[in-house]
Amino acid sequence: MEPARKHTDLRTRESYVEQLIRNAIEAGKFDNLEGAGKPIPDLDEPYDENWWVRKLMKRDQLQDFWKS
Repeated sequence: MEPARKHTDLRTRESYVEQLIRNAIEAGKFDNLEGAGKPIPDLDEPYDENWWVRKLMKRDQLQDFWKS
């Protein structure tokens, strides 16, 4: 990966980022990503601003801790 360069012009920065993305695509960096071709989980659920807390609690099995 190329070292980050300082960009003062927004268009130059956008061009640089786009080039990095193109290079990554050509190198296959986005091939076989986890979840590719699968539906996005909970996409049809209403927005919850604490989604990340609930996901963390579920992952770490902390639901029972908060109920007591």
